[in-house]
Amino acid sequence: MTFTTEQLEQYVSGQLIGRGDVQCSGAEIDTRRALHGKVFFALKGEHADGHDFVEDAVQKGCSAVVLSRPIKCEVPVVLVDCPRSALFELALKRREFVTGVVIAITGSVGKTTTKNLIADLLGSDAVRSPMSFNNELGIPLTMLDAEGSSFVVIEVGANEVGEIPKLSTLVQPDVAVLTAIAPAHLEGFGSIEAIAKEKCSLLESLGEDGTAIIGRGVDVSEASISCPLICIDDLPWSFSQTPSGKSFISMDGSECELKLLGAHNAMNGALSILATEEAIKRSAVNCSRVELLQSIMAVQPTEGRMSSHLVDGVTFINDAYNANPASMNAL
Repeated sequence: MTFTTEQLEQYVSGQLIGRGDVQCSGAEIDTRRALHGKVFFALKGEHADGHDFVEDAVQKGCSAVVLSRPIKCEVPVVLVDCPRSALFELALKRREFVTGVVIAITGSVGKTTTKNLIADLLGSDAVRSPMSFNNELGIPLTMLDAEGSSFVVIEVGANEVGEIPKLSTLVQPDVAVLTAIAPAHLEGFGSIEAIAKEKCSLLESLGEDGTAIIGRGVDVSEASISCPLICIDDLPWSFSQTPSGKSFISMDGSECELKLLGAHNAMNGALSILATEEAIKRSAVNCSRVELLQSIMAVQPTEGRMSSHLVDGVTFINDAYNANPASMNAL
């Protein structure tokens, strides 16, 4: 869905220089990604300044640019005090156009794997967070891309206290999954209790008609959750791994071997099935659990997260993605 540069000016409380009738769709902060028709936000980071890449963004087809200082270019310019804050404001103002079912995933471990499993189960109708776009930059970009989609699968992360409550105001999930609580980013949180409180704030953002889903051993007793809660611990399901290391789920008389490795990924798979079922209930899609089990068995692991590769008769396991100790200790 599109908006004009005049609307963009109003959304971000900026100053428009140039035409106000140019159509825009979505946003981007990286000129290495697809830019055609999108608004380029020139962010200043530790190692690079987006203002230095405005010409590149224009050449790659951006419809407008949001800057903190004037730069002459061939597309409309919107001047703001802080492009980073403006990006979040744009997504927040456009939130009403995200009309599909929103599934959000948080937790100390397993977020990206669970997110990708859910998105794969939902199929082409789902927009997902690319890579680990789980912060105040990645989530607005994903939400803007999700306008008009049937499903949105969002990963929600945090490095310090207060991030998830802010992100929840934008995400506004229908279904939320909390995979696990473990010591991660302690330099920002200070304690595992603070981590638990932060992660639980996503579940607390759910309305009464939402659904919260939590993984094994997750304690949410201190959280104020107003919607139905599904806890893996309350289900007679088992998670293990085969002699070759493949994830194995046993549920309600059905058995399922995934292409993923480790018993921990079997639980991520079960969480994904539960979340997908809840999302489907809120849509016009018809899909049984048997069909979901068949589909999840075909899902490939996320690259860099326990992905197995056979080369000249030798099996290599790529688990090189940056992770916390709980991820590295998972069996």
